[in-house]
Amino acid sequence: GIGSKIRDVFKNEKFEQEADPDYMIYSNGFFSDNDRSLMQTVRATNPNDLGRLDLPFQDGRLHEMLFRYRARNYRKSLNQNELERWNCFRQQRLTDKDARQRYDRDMELAKEKLGEGDEQVLSDLQRYVDELTTNI
Repeated sequence: GIGSKIRDVFKNEKFEQEADPDYMIYSNGFFSDNDRSLMQTVRATNPNDLGRLDLPFQDGRLHEMLFRYRARNYRKSLNQNELERWNCFRQQRLTDKDARQRYDRDMELAKEKLGEGDEQVLSDLQRYVDELTTNI
């Protein structure tokens, strides 16, 4: 049937393994109960104390995800080295050709699925991304 044909087409394909935790979250399985409990700890922690957390995550993605969570939402919780690391990450992400292509593709998909009145949200997002890219 069609399923076996699809498997035959892709059986010898080598797909690049995703290494970025932001993208891996949907492709590398679920988090353990222990890690989910630790994530609850993160959410319950005062933002001023996030930088002092040293949690024993089992899943290696979560250390980087915690750093990015802090950087995106609680920038003041970053020390100088972390702030420099975050700025380097942002610059790399905003200038990376593959990331930009992925963003453009995702924006097109979002536009196709828009409901009434949602155009402004995407327009604002695009303006924000353009502004970030200009300021590099």
